[in-house]
Amino acid sequence: MPGILKAATGKKIATVHTGLAFAAAVTEDGVLLAAGWDDHQQVSGILQATAGKKVTAMASRVHTLAVVQEPDPDCGPLQPRQICASLHTTGDPQDAYALAFKVGGDQQQPTSGAPCQAIDTQSTQATHIIVRRLPTSQDIASGSVYFTYDQGTGVVGIDTDKSQLPVGLSYRMSGSNRFTFTWTP
Repeated sequence: MPGILKAATGKKIATVHTGLAFAAAVTEDGVLLAAGWDDHQQVSGILQATAGKKVTAMASRVHTLAVVQEPDPDCGPLQPRQICASLHTTGDPQDAYALAFKVGGDQQQPTSGAPCQAIDTQSTQATHIIVRRLPTSQDIASGSVYFTYDQGTGVVGIDTDKSQLPVGLSYRMSGSNRFTFTWTP
C-alpha cells in the first residue's frame, strides 16, 4: 500500500499489521500509521482514537484494536528531551528528600512522596545531581548524570559509563522517558 509506505518514510517501524484492505504500522516510539480502504472508518477511526497517544500493542483483521498508554497525568505531555522523574526513599517515610538536577544556574527538584515531575535534559553536558534532606536543607550526596537522546525514537536514557550517581541512589526506567529514582539512606 503506497499510503503506508509514504507515512512510514524516515520512521523506525516496530510492528506491521494488515486488514482486509488496509495496512497499519506502529513506530518504535508508539505512533500508529495506517492507510487503505476506509469505507467503514477502519483507518480514520483508529487514527483518530490513537492520536497523541502511545500505541503499545495492536491487532487487526476485519476490525482493528490498539492498546494505548495514556500520558502520565502528573507530568502532562512531555516535550522532546524531557523525562518524567519521581523520587522514592527506602528509609523512614516521614523523612523527606529532594533530588536536585542542576545544569549551570538552572535547577529542577523532584521530592520524595510527591508526584513525578517533568525534568529538562536539553544539555549535552553533565547534569549535577544532589540528594538533599528537606527538613534540614542538608545536601547529603552528590554526583553527575549524563543524559542521552535518541533522535529517531525520542527516548532519553542515561549514559552509565559517564554518569557517577551518588552511592545510595539508583534508578529504573519504566515506559518511555519515565524514570523512578530511589534513595537508600
